[in-house]
Amino acid sequence: MFSRTVLLIGSVFFWVGCAQKEVTPDLSSLLLLSPDRIEDYDRDIQFISDRIVPDSYGQVTYELASEAEISVYLNLLQGEIAKYPKGYWIKARAGKVVLGKNMMVGSQYRAAVPDAYQDVLYLSVNGQSGGGTEDYLIHVIHHELNHNVDFAHFGDMRAVLPEWDVLNPADFKYGSGGVQAYNDPEIPWSALNNPLSGFLDLYATLAQEEDRSEFAALLLGSEKEVDILHDICLQDQRVAAKSKKMIEIMNRFWPYANSDTYWNRINVGTACQ
Repeated sequence: MFSRTVLLIGSVFFWVGCAQKEVTPDLSSLLLLSPDRIEDYDRDIQFISDRIVPDSYGQVTYELASEAEISVYLNLLQGEIAKYPKGYWIKARAGKVVLGKNMMVGSQYRAAVPDAYQDVLYLSVNGQSGGGTEDYLIHVIHHELNHNVDFAHFGDMRAVLPEWDVLNPADFKYGSGGVQAYNDPEIPWSALNNPLSGFLDLYATLAQEEDRSEFAALLLGSEKEVDILHDICLQDQRVAAKSKKMIEIMNRFWPYANSDTYWNRINVGTACQ
């Protein structure tokens, strides 16, 4: 999946919404959930793997996975969901998680498709076209969930936050969105090598929402990626500042007191300390 010749297969990013047609939901669907009480989100996530669930974009296709495939993936997924306070995914408009395999948007394979318009997160149990490490699958989960969070928090999966922009170098400008990566598949977009001050990888330079989602993925990802974030923070103060800002944004989205161990670990400081 991480082959240089087919680098897109190894990428974990939100090329999904960027490549899709515009969706114009009802005005009511753009409103933030209200009243904002923790009790409103105290319910279980619904996992759907026995049928095809139509998407808001009219472009997502996938195959039903076997019970064995679902069982293995669901075990991984539930471990990642447990890192969040109960109710977080519900508030994030990801209360329905659709599991399938060989997922595609049009003619292109996808590892996941965020569809906050109908409170859905589509996840491919075999990653993007049947490959990828466990670290990759975990990264996908947290990165794509954050796009749903952006919609629930800001009313837009491509929200542009001035408070985030000021953390970038003064002359920096983002690219044209995640879809840009498809035009140059030989570029190692997903390499977590801090290619530019303030950025974890090249993919994060393509759009602010991808930049934030990469931080979410590493803050909540595998121990290997948490360690990578820590190492980059030690040498790049902009990355350290963005890590702290991302935690601040996540806490504004979920401001309730809780006793979740993993969540508290993040909030004690950052992976950079």
